[in-house]
Amino acid sequence: MPRNRNQLSIELDLDYKNIQHHLKVLEKNNLVIKTRNHYDVIYCVSTLFENSESVFDEIVAKLNKVSDKK
Repeated sequence: MPRNRNQLSIELDLDYKNIQHHLKVLEKNNLVIKTRNHYDVIYCVSTLFENSESVFDEIVAKLNKVSDKK
């Protein structure tokens, strides 16, 4: 669901600056896109990410297995 930086910060319980940094990284890698509404910038998942979500899920599952072994 599209969100602005403040909404993401609240929902994820993370510092606003941290959200801002990670959104820049995600945008640079074409995983999110930003659009403007009347008051703020809204971030949405990109088509590239949507089309590759199963690959992302597979990577996360493998990373979880590695971290569980530690």
